[in-house]
Amino acid sequence: MTYRAATIDEFDEIAKLHALSWSKFYRGIFTDEYLDNNLLKDRLAVWKDRAANVDPKRKVLIASQNERIVGFACTYLDHSSGYGSLLDNLHVHEDYQGQGIGLKLLQISFDWVKSERPDQVMFLTVLSENNKSKAFYYRFGGKFMEEYFEKTPYGAKVSVERILWDTRPELIK
Repeated sequence: MTYRAATIDEFDEIAKLHALSWSKFYRGIFTDEYLDNNLLKDRLAVWKDRAANVDPKRKVLIASQNERIVGFACTYLDHSSGYGSLLDNLHVHEDYQGQGIGLKLLQISFDWVKSERPDQVMFLTVLSENNKSKAFYYRFGGKFMEEYFEKTPYGAKVSVERILWDTRPELIK
């Protein structure tokens, strides 16, 4: 497995993996209408915008095997929320889950945050109903901060949890 910074040319493939992940894990939380008809178009637009707007406070990492992107993470320093650095996305293709790829992406993202902003924590938000992802984050040392409502890309409100890491993510035994 290779881990490295993504190139802008790879953002379309990242968008497709992003949509694939959401279509699996957000089923029953987001509307079927959005997931079946608008998700891919929406994720492609998000990543096209990210490609067009270079941000020195953003790092996009990929995990690849045989030149195929099988996972990615996108992190922003100094998030506007004031909570620290935002791990905005962390997704691993379902065929590659359980191999430590997500943890490695989490650790590389955390290490980057600490190298750039030693005083900041890294946090993310996860849908409250997304129990599989929440279990993953908590298993690797994520700490619950708060629960609140956030707007979905199609305008509905859903409950999310904010989870943080103030120490390097490791398996909690």
